[in-house]
Parts: sequence; C-alpha cells; structure tokens
Amino acid sequence: MAQLEREKALLSIVIPHRNHPEKLRRLLGTIDIETLDLIDVYVIDDSSDSSRCANLIEEEFPEFCFLENKTGCANAGSARNVGISALNSTWVMFADSDDYFVPGAFSTILSSLREAEWLVDLIFFNVCSWNDDRGREGNRHRHISNLIGNPNLRDSNRSEKLRFEWPVPWGKAVRVSMISKFSIRFDSVPAANDVIFSQLCGYYAREIRCYSDVVYCVTESSNSLTAVLNPDRALARLDVLTRANSNFLLWDKLNYLKTGFQYFMASEPWILTRHKVMVYGKYIYMQVKRAKAKLRFIFCQTLQRKSLKE
Repeated sequence: MAQLEREKALLSIVIPHRNHPEKLRRLLGTIDIETLDLIDVYVIDDSSDSSRCANLIEEEFPEFCFLENKTGCANAGSARNVGISALNSTWVMFADSDDYFVPGAFSTILSSLREAEWLVDLIFFNVCSWNDDRGREGNRHRHISNLIGNPNLRDSNRSEKLRFEWPVPWGKAVRVSMISKFSIRFDSVPAANDVIFSQLCGYYAREIRCYSDVVYCVTESSNSLTAVLNPDRALARLDVLTRANSNFLLWDKLNYLKTGFQYFMASEPWILTRHKVMVYGKYIYMQVKRAKAKLRFIFCQTLQRKSLKE
C-alpha cells in the first residue's frame, strides 16, 4: 500500500473486524478521504468466516490498508496489536467496525492533534451512541459525556477520572511514542481486552486534553460482545479486573478499585476448572488486599480528623 511507503502520518486509525463487512463499509465510508494525506487506516480482519471477511470490500477502499490477524489468537485485542505493530504515525485512534464517525469529525480531530503540545499524550473527544435494534439514541455514551461535560468536577478531579474511568479505546487519540516507550498493548482475551491498555495510557500520559465536540458514534445491539456475558467472557473480565485492581493499589488509587462480584457469579464458580481456580485465587487475594487498603484508609482519615479536632 502506498500509505505504508510515505512519510509518517499525523494519525492512524486501527479497526479490528470480524464477520460484519456491511457495518465495516459504513464505518469506512465515514472516514474523510480528503484527509488521507494525514491519516493511515488499518483494518485487521480477526478470523472472519470466508463469506464475511473484510477482504470482500477491500477493492471499494483502495486507500486503506487491509491486514489479517495471523497470531493464532482470535480476538479483538490481538487484532489491535497487529495494527499497533504497523503504525507509522504520531497519533493513533481505535474504532470498532460496527461503529462510525460523525460528520465533521475529522476537522475537529485533526485540528486538535495539530494544536497538541509535545507533552500531551492523550486527547479525549466526546461521543454519542445509537441503538441499532431500537433505531434510537443509545446509552453507552452517557458516562463518557458526563465525564467531559460535567461542570461540577474540578479540573484535577476530571483529569484523573478521564484517565481511569474511560476503559474503552474509542473516542480518544493516543500518542504513539508513549505506547512504544512503555510497551503498552491490548490483552489477548475473550473480553475486556482494552481495560488494561486504557488504564496504562491514563497512568503514563504526561498531560491530557479533552474536547466537548462529538466525533464518534458507538452502536449498541443485543448480540454484541458487551451485551452478552457468557461464563468465558465473565471469567476473562474478572481476571482483567483483578489485574487492574492490582495496578490501582500499586498507584494508591483506591477510589477506582472494583469488586467484580457480578463477573464472579456469571463465570459459574460452581463448575471448577484448573484455570478458574487460578483466576479465583488471584481474585480473592486481591479482594483481601483491597479490603485491607480501604480499612487502612478509613483508619488514617479517622485519626486525621481526630487530630484536627484536638
């Protein structure tokens, strides 16, 4: 592809895909081709069925680079890592193949990237959502929109919440040099592959920026990965949550610790396997550490208040 041979782009867009070429076509159609002198687009097919692979629409989009996930691990995290390994740009954004960019998105995105000082490693944009099943506005964007638009949050508070309460990869631009410096990658797991990636980006980013302009629409459907919580996905989410909690404890960010009990129950703990025993053991150990840290924090706060009264 010609885009791989030219000089470094300002932005790359990485898109994992499996079995939805018609929705992928919709997404690619919302990427402004007039900006392709500044943007690289990588579509990574993640073990799609032969009748539904991304290559079926490759000829319609000759400006974009179509790759395959040949790692042997068929999941969105591995596919995104394939895209990361191909990057030749200053910034990267991630999009899901069933979502799309809104009209005028790239005017906002590119101007924001050009204005970013060299210390800025993470830029957040507002998003909206659409429920494909019901044909109306969805709910998946509301938490993120509240983080960006809530005037009651102090700047420093909002900054930390943006860093650690935005666990999805879409709706933000990440500086590629930061990803490379700290070897940040997505997890190769059935679900929640983006949680640790987003957490580490939030932690290592020197400075962040956020914009209230909506640039991306995330879709909802009844059969999506986020909507269907089967035992395998629940176990994967529990394992990821345990590792995320471990990082938060290490960084003394106790406000962001989570219990994950719903994932524990959804993983069918009454049916034990060797892998489950390992995940549950780490989970229980982490919950004990979490409880001790919370009690220690409460005890210190109590002593501090008592000393102030005296």
